[in-house]
Amino acid sequence: MKMRYGIYLIAHRAVLAQHIFHLFISATSFCKDTYAIKIPTLHCQEHSHSERRERTICDSVLLFFTATMADEVTLLDFWASPFGIRVRIALAEKGVKYEYSEQNLRDKSALLLQMNPVYKKIPVLVHNGRSVCESLIIVQYVDDAWKGKAPLLPSDPYQRAQSRFWADFIDKKVFEITKKIWTTKGEELEGAKKDFIECLKLLEGELGDKPYYGGENLGYVDVAFVPFYCWFYAYETCGSFSIEAECPKIIAWAERCMQKESVSRSLEDPKKVYEFVLELRKRFGVD
Repeated sequence: MKMRYGIYLIAHRAVLAQHIFHLFISATSFCKDTYAIKIPTLHCQEHSHSERRERTICDSVLLFFTATMADEVTLLDFWASPFGIRVRIALAEKGVKYEYSEQNLRDKSALLLQMNPVYKKIPVLVHNGRSVCESLIIVQYVDDAWKGKAPLLPSDPYQRAQSRFWADFIDKKVFEITKKIWTTKGEELEGAKKDFIECLKLLEGELGDKPYYGGENLGYVDVAFVPFYCWFYAYETCGSFSIEAECPKIIAWAERCMQKESVSRSLEDPKKVYEFVLELRKRFGVD
């Protein structure tokens, strides 16, 4: 009885695979050329034409689904996070399709705690069941895992080191300083604004006359820095100052980045971010 059931399952799967294969072939000629021609060479010559064809169909479907399912990508993120936006830009630059999982940072999900048990923070990239944490590390991982399109880090070792240096500078300086702009008042606020402008001027100097930090193309430092652009309105409004008046090259660079679809679709609405910041200020007792 078990043997008959097993034979039935095999036959059923073969028929199902054939139907799926024909639907797939009708949708794209690429697989017809790639799979139907190359795969039969794997089969032994003593098989009949029909047997070889059935095996070709099954193998083609198997390879197709293996290729399709090889990259199961999920991003655990929070909409306003500039760190998560980094990863979204990197994935968009590479053309990687992924599932977005919005996280509640005040009530962290079991999945987030499982995938990032050390820091318990977003963003987390889950690639084929394995997690990668910390935004800059994730961006480097994305660059390495999907090498075929839009390289983010330069190939030259010195230039790679410089890119990592400036991305680290942004992580250590920009975020901590700008947080003080919307969480403090009085002298501490004025000091934070002054420190922020000094950071931006250093970043202007590094940019120089290049269109992007990556040169002619969007690069690693651009991906690390540009997500903060959608927070600029909140900084300026909370701190009563103008970034463009102090650092026009930074604004021109950011607007140039926004012309790229990978950036414009990833960054959030600045006024929506500002409303979120106002909620945070109330929570922190700033207002």
